[in-house]
Amino acid sequence: MKEIIKWLIGMEHLSGEIYNDAAGLFKEDKEFAGLLNHLAEDEAWHFHIMASAAEFLLGETQRPADIIALNSSAKARM
Repeated sequence: MKEIIKWLIGMEHLSGEIYNDAAGLFKEDKEFAGLLNHLAEDEAWHFHIMASAAEFLLGETQRPADIIALNSSAKARM
């Protein structure tokens, strides 16, 4: 699992860089560049999430307390 997360972190970072670079190449097309910038931001968020997961799995941080409790109906909808 740790190796998969490390790989995913690298892929999220690489994807974000590609989208960001592409946005620069297509800056004249505002709509397309905006989409690419949005995708780069999404990848940055994914990178952050995966990095947090890696910290947790490597034992460097404590598991946060459960913030919300889901009943069986909410779990089924998810």
